Amino acid sequence: MKKHYIFLEPGRMTYALGVKEKGKVRIERAEVLLLPEKAKKAAICSFIAEQKISGIRADLLIDGGILRESVVPKARPGILNKMAEAELSALSPPGKKWSMAIEPYKKSQENGIRVTGAMLEEDKLNRALYCMKEAGIRVRGAYLLASCIGSLAKKETTIIVSRESGVFRLFLIEKGVCILTRTVVTVGEEEGESLNREIRRILLRYQSRAGNQKDGGFAVKEIRITGLEGEFPEPVRKETEESLGLPCKKLELGEGALSYKLAAAIGAEGYAKRKHKDLLHRKKQIERRTLVRRFHLPGLVLPFILALQIGILFAVQNYLEERGRQEYGRIEELREYVENPERISLYRERKAALEASGKLSVRAGILEEEKPAVRKKKSLEFSDYQILIPVLGEEKRITGISFQEDQLTLELELKNGNMAADVSSCLKAAEQYENVRLSGWEESLDGQGIFAQFQIKLREKTGTAEERGEGIETY
Repeated sequence: MKKHYIFLEPGRMTYALGVKEKGKVRIERAEVLLLPEKAKKAAICSFIAEQKISGIRADLLIDGGILRESVVPKARPGILNKMAEAELSALSPPGKKWSMAIEPYKKSQENGIRVTGAMLEEDKLNRALYCMKEAGIRVRGAYLLASCIGSLAKKETTIIVSRESGVFRLFLIEKGVCILTRTVVTVGEEEGESLNREIRRILLRYQSRAGNQKDGGFAVKEIRITGLEGEFPEPVRKETEESLGLPCKKLELGEGALSYKLAAAIGAEGYAKRKHKDLLHRKKQIERRTLVRRFHLPGLVLPFILALQIGILFAVQNYLEERGRQEYGRIEELREYVENPERISLYRERKAALEASGKLSVRAGILEEEKPAVRKKKSLEFSDYQILIPVLGEEKRITGISFQEDQLTLELELKNGNMAADVSSCLKAAEQYENVRLSGWEESLDGQGIFAQFQIKLREKTGTAEERGEGIETY
C-alpha cells in the first residue's frame, strides 16, 4: 500500500512516497523544495505539477505551533477533551483561535489526568490547507511535528536533540508523548555549554515534578542525537555525555527517511489511536458540534443539508406512491373477481345451500333431543287394538273410539247388560291397559240392546314396538 506525505517546515517542503509492508512504512522516494520568501503558493503548485502528484491523498505534516501542558479532572473522553481544550486555550497567547491535538498521557498525583496539546494557529492551518487544495492535493489528515515525534521513543523517557541551522532543538519524550520542546541558539565554541545548560534545566524541571523521582535519580535514561543538515558534532556529543553522565546515542531513523521529522511522521502512522493527533479530526468535531448545537453553518453546508432533506422526502414520496399504485391494482383485481355475475350466482347458490343445511341440522338436533321423550310418551299402537279382537263378536259392535292424553274412550253396542261385565273383565285382563272402568250405558231406542262406554287408561311404554319385540298379528 502506497502512502504519500507532504512536510511543511520553515523554508522548505518535502514530498515523500512510502510503501507500507508488514505494518511498517519504507520511504521509496523523497523530493525537497526550498521555498522562496514570496510566492510560496505558486512555487508549491509548480513543484506538485513537476512531480506529477496532483490529485493524490496525502498526510500533511507541519513543523510549527506551540506545545502546552495541563492537568484536568478524570472524566469520559468527550468531556475530558472539552476541559483540556478550555485549559490549554487559557494557557495560550490570547486573541487567537487555535487548532489543537489533545493527548492525555499520564495520571497525575493530583488525582487528575495530565494532558498535552500541540497547537497551531487556525489561520495558519487554513492557509496551508488552501495552498494544498490549489495545488491539487487532497489532505487526508494534518499533524504537527510535536504530536508525532513521540513515535521515535515510545518506551523510555528520552530527550531528542537535533542539530539544525544555527540552533539545537530539544524534545522531552515520555511514554511516546512529547511533553516539552526547547530551542537553544548556538554561539561559536560555546554551543556545547549552552546545550548542556538547557538540558540540565529540562532534567531539573522534570525531576521536580511530583511522581518522577525514582530512587533519588533522574527518570530520563538517555539522550538521542540527530542532525537535520549533516551529522551531529562529535565534540558536542562527548561533552554532553561527560557533563550529564547520560549516554548520547544516535537516533535511529526509518529506512529511506531524510530526517528525523519525516521519520516521526512515518512512525506516527502505526499509532493505534491516531485520530486524536489529527488537527482536522478535532476541527471536524468542533464544526459538527457547531452545526448541531448552534446552527452556524459555513458556506454551502446548509444548502447541501436542505437539498439532502428534499431528496430524502422525494424518495420517500416516490416509494409511497409506488406502493399505493400496487395496492390499488390489487384492489381492482379483487373487485373484478367479486363483481363477476357467474361468481355472484354461484355464491348465492352456495349461500342458500349452506342456510338450508344449517336449518336441517338445527331440526335434526331438536328431533334427536326429543326422541327419548317421544319414546316414553303414552300413545295408541296396533297392539292396543289387538286386545279388542277377542272381545268383539256378532253380538258386539264398536260404535265409537277416541283418545285424549293417556285415556282411551271405547263405545260398544251390546246385546244385553251381561255382556258389558264380560267385556270389562276381558279388558282388565290385558297388560296394555292400566285401568278399565265402565263409565256409563243406555238402552237402544228399539229396546233390543244397550250402548256401553268404557274409559281405559294406557300403561307407559319404553321404546318402539319393534324394540319391545311386539309383532303384528292378523286374524
